[in-house]
Amino acid sequence: GFSMEQDCMEYIYNNIGEKLTLEDVAKHCGYNPAYFSRKFKQMYGVNLNKFILTLRMDIAAEELRTTDKTLVEISEELCFASQSHFQNVFKNTYHMTPRAYRKVAV
Repeated sequence: GFSMEQDCMEYIYNNIGEKLTLEDVAKHCGYNPAYFSRKFKQMYGVNLNKFILTLRMDIAAEELRTTDKTLVEISEELCFASQSHFQNVFKNTYHMTPRAYRKVAV
């Protein structure tokens, strides 16, 4: 049966700052990408990219709350192409800018 092995999830968590592709993750977990993609969606209700983006947003939110890192540092650390891309995704997720979030989330 298909189960998301611990090391598969660990791989995603440990490499969240890298450019993670479906191919990378599937290969690491020993699956064909198409099969992996389908099964992942069945298990988690979202596709892998959405899962990774959500995880990146969770980490970003935590860093905004608990560190003094700049938006540039956080966006680079989480492998966003640009700070503006990071801000857009963050705003779509939390319905406020990272700066506003940092102010209210303390």
